[in-house]
Amino acid sequence: MVAISCYNDDLLISTTGSTDSDFVEYAKDMMKLHMPLSDWKNVICSTENKNYTFLFECVHPEDPHIIVETPGMYFLAKREVSWDSTINGFGLDCATNWKEFAELELHCFSVDAFITTIGELKELVKTVQHEGFIFYCEDGTASKLKSPYYLTLKWVARNPNTEKLTNMKNDFKLKINEEFYGLVDAIRENITEYTALSEQDRLTWVRNYFTK
Repeated sequence: MVAISCYNDDLLISTTGSTDSDFVEYAKDMMKLHMPLSDWKNVICSTENKNYTFLFECVHPEDPHIIVETPGMYFLAKREVSWDSTINGFGLDCATNWKEFAELELHCFSVDAFITTIGELKELVKTVQHEGFIFYCEDGTASKLKSPYYLTLKWVARNPNTEKLTNMKNDFKLKINEEFYGLVDAIRENITEYTALSEQDRLTWVRNYFTK
C-alpha cells in the first residue's frame, strides 16, 4: 500500500514505515504510468486536496502480487491529515466520487464498490477468485476479508516446506475449504515437479490448476 500526501507544497510518498525505500521508487514508477509526477503534485497539493492523505494499492512488475493484476496505481480511499481521522465518507456515493477522482483527475485505476451486509459478504468471499474485500461500516469501522482462494494460493505457493501438504497424519485439508481439496491432491500427485519450482513458478502452477 502507498500513502501520498502534500507536505511543504510537495508530494510525500510513503509505504509501510518508509519514505525512501525501493518500494517508494516502485510507486513513483507506477505513478508515472498514469501521468507525470508534476501533475500528481498539482492534484494532491491543490487547495481542495492538500489536507488529505490518499491511499493506493501499487502493483509493480518487480514485486508481483499473489493475484495477477495490471501494473499501476489503484486508488483506495482518502483520509484527513489528523491523528483522529477516519476514512473520509462511507457508502456507495462516496465510492462513486472516489472512482471519478481516480479516473478523471489522477488517470489511475479505481476499485469497484457496492453496498451489502456482513452476512452476504462472508458468503461471497468464500467463492471469489481474488484477494477479498475491504469493507466500511456506517459507524466508521473498517476491516478486510481475505478469500480462501487467495489464502490457499499464498500458502501453497510461498511455503517451500511441503510436509503439511504431504503428511496424511497432519492433513492440511482440515485447515482449508472443501473447494480446495482437489488442489492439495494435485500437488501430492505431482510433488516432485512441484517442489522443484521457484515461488513464482509455483504460483503459476497453482493458478493454472484453478484455470483448468
